[in-house]
Amino acid sequence: MGRKSKQKRFFWLKLKEDWFSGTTEKYLKSLPAGDSLLITYLKIQLMSLKTDGFLKYERLLPSAEEEIAMLIDEPVNNVRLLINVLIKTGAIERLDDNSLYLLSLQTLIGSEGSSADRVRRFRERQKALQCNEKMLLEASTENENLEINFENEELLQCNEIVTQNQKRKK
Repeated sequence: MGRKSKQKRFFWLKLKEDWFSGTTEKYLKSLPAGDSLLITYLKIQLMSLKTDGFLKYERLLPSAEEEIAMLIDEPVNNVRLLINVLIKTGAIERLDDNSLYLLSLQTLIGSEGSSADRVRRFRERQKALQCNEKMLLEASTENENLEINFENEELLQCNEIVTQNQKRKK
């Protein structure tokens, strides 16, 4: 029986350039320790990426706020205040089992599997090959007597640039 490899999945939080100008974010900033509340809000959003915005209450501690505070290493009072503000502004919803759901997070989540990254690198290599072909075609049309040489210095330079770009991305 073959072993099924578990594919890595990468998640990210997409914040628009005006994220700090939102009503909820401005309200949080205006509160005492507003900067800390904004950081706590970002931590909660990041924590809930893999669960599509759900913060499940596992009942390890007396309240969901205490569990979240423990998981993100923030003071319980900051987490309580933050959750109360988020409920008040409609950014978060408390479910029947006391778990929480971040309503706006769906529009901010991005993800891809490792296969998508592999395909993206393959396409970059294909683009580099097309770049090489284009350079060779241009060279042959300029001078019909020119022998096409795949060891051409321009070809090597193009490949070197693509290779350097790929190394930078890693």
